[in-house]
Amino acid sequence: MKYDEKVLAVVDSTESQLVDRTLEFVGNLREFIERHRRQDQMIQESDWVEMTQAKDEPEKNRLWHKFTGSMSRQANERNAEYERRFRVDAIMLRDELRSRLPDYIPNGSHTDQMYEHPTNYFGFNDVADDLEHMAKLLKTDDYRVQPTPARGSD
Repeated sequence: MKYDEKVLAVVDSTESQLVDRTLEFVGNLREFIERHRRQDQMIQESDWVEMTQAKDEPEKNRLWHKFTGSMSRQANERNAEYERRFRVDAIMLRDELRSRLPDYIPNGSHTDQMYEHPTNYFGFNDVADDLEHMAKLLKTDDYRVQPTPARGSD
């Protein structure tokens, strides 16, 4: 779907459609976060343990560089995937949700920056948490109890 079509689909959506779209997006973002955490953990478990068992300083240094190189590559791949798969949609959903929640104030002072460049898992989770929070606020607002008609007004 082209960007303009995506924007129109979001802007023209009903509140319940926007909530559903946002919560699905948040679920996909959380899966992305968890997958990359597992990959980081695998690197740490293999490379770090190997490094701590090194017999001498040159071997430790070689394994340290291997470990930091692996972690850096993983971080670069993770950030590139976020930019490719999530960044534009995250910003688009944020902007539309905020347009429908005019009194909304995000938690934390750097939340908007996180949408552009989340540098670590705290940033990715900030984006997911902020979108989820707004979607649930909109859902609550969307399903508010309507006043019952006065008796005798039938």
